[in-house]
Amino acid sequence: MKKANKKKTIEVEPIEVSTSSINTHRLIEFVQDYGTSIVYGILGLLVAIVILYQFTRSSESHNFSDYMRADRIYQQFIQEINSEQLEKLEQLMARHPDLKQKYEGKIAQALIAKGHPELAAPYIDGVIQRSEEENFPWFLDYTKTTQLITQENYEEAYQQAQDLQAQLEDQQQVPYYQQLFAYNLLRLATLEQQLGLREPELAHWEEILVTAEENGAMMGLLRHLQEGHVNLTSYIEYRIAQLQG
Repeated sequence: MKKANKKKTIEVEPIEVSTSSINTHRLIEFVQDYGTSIVYGILGLLVAIVILYQFTRSSESHNFSDYMRADRIYQQFIQEINSEQLEKLEQLMARHPDLKQKYEGKIAQALIAKGHPELAAPYIDGVIQRSEEENFPWFLDYTKTTQLITQENYEEAYQQAQDLQAQLEDQQQVPYYQQLFAYNLLRLATLEQQLGLREPELAHWEEILVTAEENGAMMGLLRHLQEGHVNLTSYIEYRIAQLQG
């Protein structure tokens, strides 16, 4: 893999500077740092849950030295995306299928977060293949929608996200249901922002804040992204104010 120098980013609606806006500067920094991750619907966090579920079910013996080495290499990789560390990690994944299950989704997450979604495609494909093999239909749908987003096919991605949310309404016994429901709801709101659908976007941002009161996964998601004292909740509250204004 060649190191990509030019980041591919998704535009997030800019925040206008106003003397009456509290923490405006911090919100701007937050959007600059995490805008792309927000729009992608936090792919990596969702993928990590799928991988964790598969990983804990594995009965293969573990070579702990390789596992520890893989973790060190991955930590270096996410600090600075480069082909050298990725090649080392891929060598370990080739020797240990469990490591491939564990890190493919995380690699995709890192590439997307650093603005290189096009390079994440083969790793997303791996997650899709395992989702099919393990019969995780809802996780498979979520990951396929991520593919559409990386291809900038937002209209079709939005339709798929809507279809998935409708299915999840009646499937509360799905493994890790709360996490999937939370992440897809966030995805709906961000796609609506991307497509300029202000009314449904407002409704979904408000639903996210209400859902967080009962859904621990949603609360964790809101707290996960943070820049100083500003987190995703701050951004959502500001966005709601914009849409209501």
